[in-house]
Amino acid sequence: MNRDTEVCIIGAGFAGLVASLLCCQRQMRCIVIEKRSRDAGSVSNAHYLNAYTLEILVSVGLSIEALRAAAVDASIDKTMVVCHTLNRTLAKIDLHSDSTFSHRYAAAGRYGAFLNIRASRLHHLLLSLAESKGIEIRWSHGITALDSQQQRVKVQPAHGQAYWLRCNTVLACDGASSHTVQMTNIEHRHRTFYRYFFTIECHGSIRSVVQDQAVMYWIYHERLLGCMINFDLDALQVIQIPVLTKEAINWSEKDIKQRFSAICGVPVDACQHRFRVCGHWRLETSLLNEASQGNWLFVCGDALHQVLPAGGLGLNLALADVFNLIWKLPRQQKASRAMLATYQKERIAVADRALQQSVDNYHRFIAMSETFLSGVATSGLDGLLRSVPPSIRSSVVDAWLWLNRASHDLDLIPADAWGEVMQHNRGHFDGMAMHFSAPYLSSLVFEPSQRVLYALDSMRHQLFVGYRLMNFQCVIDRQVVMLGDVLDYDRWTFVVGQTSRVFMRHYRSFGLPKQLLQVDFDLALDLALDQFLPMQQCDCLLIRPDRYVAAFISMNDHERLERFGAFLRYITTA
Repeated sequence: MNRDTEVCIIGAGFAGLVASLLCCQRQMRCIVIEKRSRDAGSVSNAHYLNAYTLEILVSVGLSIEALRAAAVDASIDKTMVVCHTLNRTLAKIDLHSDSTFSHRYAAAGRYGAFLNIRASRLHHLLLSLAESKGIEIRWSHGITALDSQQQRVKVQPAHGQAYWLRCNTVLACDGASSHTVQMTNIEHRHRTFYRYFFTIECHGSIRSVVQDQAVMYWIYHERLLGCMINFDLDALQVIQIPVLTKEAINWSEKDIKQRFSAICGVPVDACQHRFRVCGHWRLETSLLNEASQGNWLFVCGDALHQVLPAGGLGLNLALADVFNLIWKLPRQQKASRAMLATYQKERIAVADRALQQSVDNYHRFIAMSETFLSGVATSGLDGLLRSVPPSIRSSVVDAWLWLNRASHDLDLIPADAWGEVMQHNRGHFDGMAMHFSAPYLSSLVFEPSQRVLYALDSMRHQLFVGYRLMNFQCVIDRQVVMLGDVLDYDRWTFVVGQTSRVFMRHYRSFGLPKQLLQVDFDLALDLALDQFLPMQQCDCLLIRPDRYVAAFISMNDHERLERFGAFLRYITTA
């Protein structure tokens, strides 16, 4: 067994597999260490993939056709319902009814703004791709020690003798409560526990019982309070049920069937569903103070940050972490300390903002509960549950919900109350503004935009330095192309309207891997492209390998052009 590698990736989850595929793309040898067996699959409840994530997944080798085939049906994935029973809708968000949404959805990225794909299906696609490329994954192996001085990790197989693995770089992608992080002295900046959730898989069809077909149902019923993700109307739904403690729910399969038939509005004997209890999980947030140590260990994904699931930020953050990092790692030559340092500077700032967004989203969902309960606070119930034995807590919750349901007629809740709370939730169900407003401010960005952008989806397409590249069309060699289709993860990209002697001097002095694209601005105007790249004849656009805008300058602004030249020299020599 060859025990030396360039990159050791700890964890074969989403971040670990995408990191390994990016390393493979850069021809960097990597080994993935995973403590679970190959058949364990994914335990994640994530499903929302934003436009940037879709670009990342396609760039590592997944086809958009395969992703769409695995996704929730497009006819329902833009609808969210609040209901008492599935056949009694109280309020809903239907993005199809927004006259501007289809345009904004298409403008967000080459493949639309988002897809909903169950985590287990996405993990299977990534694992199959990694194995087809010959990436080495050592299943049922754990890490027991880190030696940064000699740049090695100690690996313990489930069966066999431990050994040391030498590696130039270690990526901790081993999820929340990362064992790798526990072996370092990195501390958490934020750690807050909210509550436990109880997860149930429901196998069967709900097509005949729903009033409105949707991807997500917020259910407020006296027998069951929870959020149901509808992955397949005819086959699979997953319900997340909030509880105060792990012991608050101890339902038998008979209990689950009775409660599920109640929210379906059908007799118990008419319910043909099968159920699988997936257990309890903790709803909490955390963020590390550091994302790297010694330019040798880098922390990615849930090991670095845990955000609340409201808004679907977690998985997207994780994949953006590794997409930000892998191109910065050295290949053959010595690492640039300045370049590697930008990983921590850029990603912790983004994670900090996303964490707060997820908390805000969570509180907006809580507002729906308050509307359903007509303003009744749950603090009294919380105190009561803590004072009663675990064996009867489920019954206490049932009784409390039933009393509130009996004393507060849902039909008397004003329509504007539902309208207000749904409008608050619309922005992050839409998702575009949240996911496209994360700027990078670091030494790898030249004079970034000072404008704070939260709603890129509602703005005219522009170039904003320090932000993700928007979905532009351009003309290259008289062919209309999407700019994202001609970018290369291993190279910086210079885009110009026309070349000049001054520009070529700066271009040739830039020593990192690069490509030059010359666009035909006049022809783009003649073709009246919908979202054409706003390049004047003498402008220069610099795009980082991770598709962030690093610079946008006018070749006629000589003073700024000189500063740009100094910026390029700094990146090359730092």
